[in-house]
Amino acid sequence: MDEREPAPVREKRTRDTRDERGSDRKPAARRPRGNDAISEGMQRYWIGVGYQHGVKPGNIVGAIANEAGVESQYIGRIDISENFSTVDLPNSIPAPMLQILKRARICGQPLNIRPWSDDLPSDRDNQAAKPKRKPAPRRSNSSNSSNSRERSRA
Repeated sequence: MDEREPAPVREKRTRDTRDERGSDRKPAARRPRGNDAISEGMQRYWIGVGYQHGVKPGNIVGAIANEAGVESQYIGRIDISENFSTVDLPNSIPAPMLQILKRARICGQPLNIRPWSDDLPSDRDNQAAKPKRKPAPRRSNSSNSSNSRERSRA
């Protein structure tokens, strides 16, 4: 009836280790973040959300495009760090649009967008990135409790 030839059997290959196939390669040099050249006509902005908030580049692009009406093709490089991100946007963004973006939220966090500065962030910025905690309740010292006073009187 239907005579088929058996499929050819391939010989199994062993995978080469990295040392054998790329020993002459040098590891890629890491570029410092934030110091990359900004394209002409663009400005770098600081955004108050980062990896710890669960943000992804698509979240940032979506918020800027939807809230400020900036088309995604005009949104430049996005770098996400642990507590903050940077994004390159056109110089021509009007101040009222930036105010709208400041109030916009990504992953439940306000953008707090502002122009990037190479200076260290102020204490106010560091406090905004950290969740606030209530102080632990004070424990009473057992020698000051009313029960110990009553026992000493008896």
